[in-house]
Amino acid sequence: MDVFWPRDLLVPKRVDFWPETMSRSGGRAVTGAETLVMSASVRWRASMSFAFSTRETDKILTWRAIRGRLYGRARPLLIGPFDIVTPARLAGEAGTMESTFDDDAPFADGSTFQQTSREAEFVSAASLRDTVVTISPIGDWTPKAGQYFGPEEGRMHQINAMWETTGGWSCEIIPPLRADYPYGQTLDFENMTCRMRLSADDGMRSPIDVSTLADPTIELEEIV
Repeated sequence: MDVFWPRDLLVPKRVDFWPETMSRSGGRAVTGAETLVMSASVRWRASMSFAFSTRETDKILTWRAIRGRLYGRARPLLIGPFDIVTPARLAGEAGTMESTFDDDAPFADGSTFQQTSREAEFVSAASLRDTVVTISPIGDWTPKAGQYFGPEEGRMHQINAMWETTGGWSCEIIPPLRADYPYGQTLDFENMTCRMRLSADDGMRSPIDVSTLADPTIELEEIV
């Protein structure tokens, strides 16, 4: 059972998402030349630091509850990168969409969540382990190299390079696709999440100075 991170309540003061890549070397030759082989095994890693006052009891209790539900590294955690350079943010938070709870229910008064929205779609079918995909933005906006997107909940990719092509943009991405996707698959550029787990079973320890502040840090790794 996936555990969802409460992104509106527990917001990190420092966040670092990075693709963990691996390379192998056959050794350095007498000439000084060295040949490196890049591995296709890439996964996301994350480090997040938080700070909240001991008066913020709702944050303390929520932190404890999530820590308990994760059972150390046993359960997956769905968490986003808290990105500040998404397409909508670069456009001044333009464009919103209404969304409901997971069961499609609104709040008691009938209102819904308001979320920024920038989406694209695959121009052609994409296959497991593809590192180049062709996408077309939905609406009047253009993606940029360096931005994240998610083809489904729990899967996140980054555009490394892009070039205009017939029908859209060809994009070199990292990590490789984790699944097959059909033509027209919607890609979320604003509210993507990554399915991760704690790097260690005790990764959510949160020592609290009873008179001042808590500043826990968590380390995460993608579940591939």
